[in-house]
Amino acid sequence: MTIIDRYLLRQFAVAVLFALIAFSAVFIIIDLIENLGSFVDNNVTMLKVVKYYLYFLPDIISLMMPVALLLASLFTVGRLTNLMEITAIKVGGISTTRILVPFMFTAFLITGFQIYFSGWVVPKANKLKAAFEATELGKYTTSGQSANLIRQDSENRMVSIGWFDGSSQRGYTISITDFKGTELIERWDARNLVWSDTTKLWTLENGMHRTFGSSPTLKAFSSTDSLKFNFKPRDLLNDYRNLNQMTFFDLDDYIESQRLAGFTELDKYLVTYYSKISFPFACMVVVLFGVPLSSKKKRGGLAVEFGLALLICFVYLALQKVAQTLGYGGDLNPLTAAWFANVVFFLFGLYMLWAVDRR
Repeated sequence: MTIIDRYLLRQFAVAVLFALIAFSAVFIIIDLIENLGSFVDNNVTMLKVVKYYLYFLPDIISLMMPVALLLASLFTVGRLTNLMEITAIKVGGISTTRILVPFMFTAFLITGFQIYFSGWVVPKANKLKAAFEATELGKYTTSGQSANLIRQDSENRMVSIGWFDGSSQRGYTISITDFKGTELIERWDARNLVWSDTTKLWTLENGMHRTFGSSPTLKAFSSTDSLKFNFKPRDLLNDYRNLNQMTFFDLDDYIESQRLAGFTELDKYLVTYYSKISFPFACMVVVLFGVPLSSKKKRGGLAVEFGLALLICFVYLALQKVAQTLGYGGDLNPLTAAWFANVVFFLFGLYMLWAVDRR
């Protein structure tokens, strides 16, 4: 790493940190003003408000990181351009592509961090935030429990659960029916459905087992052999159905369980799944777009760079939202919908880099 690389890297890192803190602070202030009445009505103490925003902060950081990187790249290169430092570097035989290297290196490291952060840390923080809203603000039903569940476990099996308690991993008032085509062939009715963390299987307790057909049977049981279903305890919880509270692996498991259950309309889940990877890569895409854009000297200073950053982010997010909506509706392949905005901005970034180096 050359002296110039270290110099650019230091300038960029400071700008990223400042932009991230500034954007996060603005986001929190706006949200606080919006929710202040709710906090007051529910007698939420200042300490609890701080706790709430600590839970909210990971989601804010994940959302604001590409914006901070874009503003930092525009500001850093724009400032160096106005001070003629970029011109001096180019006179020394260093191209814009080479100047881009320390910026892309930083963006690459942040992208790796973002994949882990948004895939695992943010969902867990969202669960804590949802629990806070349930207990302190009364916005949601109590998490960890579900009632009146009807689940298609496979193409030929339906499961009905009257009540499920996530803390004990136990269901109550269970009915399971197996079909062959439209013909009912088997049914279990039980008082309890119990999950074993050891075997990773379910057990029915205190019930009746019926078979139908030419030789019907009826048999009572106190406990069945372990049964295999395509769902786990977490799949039965109300709070788990919120995609924002699923980790990357949780969402992968959930999609697979839905597929095994015979569901074919999984576009919304697949778009969300692919977006957990594609959105962090926006950190690299916006830097590739921002450095060439700000390498040309222009008037206005920080105000212009700030305005450009907001405009570009608005266009990016709008393009991403349109693509995701088309993906949710099945009009666009889920993988394409998740990556569409990144690909468009990446191609524009390459074109701008090529155009700047030609001058």
